[in-house]
Amino acid sequence: MIVVEGLRLKGFSEYRYTFYKTRYLPDGRMTSVKVYMENESIRRVLPRVASFLSFLERSKQIEQSEGKKEEEKVGLI
Repeated sequence: MIVVEGLRLKGFSEYRYTFYKTRYLPDGRMTSVKVYMENESIRRVLPRVASFLSFLERSKQIEQSEGKKEEEKVGLI
């Protein structure tokens, strides 16, 4: 599961975000966590998340979004 969490931290004027990947056992227990970014602004986190999702699409680990499929059919990509 890929997660982006936002928290309001003291000393910052905006929310700070953490981007991480976690795995769970079938019974719901968490087995591992890999943190990619911690306590960063949304401007830094969103491009990293987009890049990660793009990587997953290219490596066929997830399906492309419907919007991208339609753009490919029309020849926009």
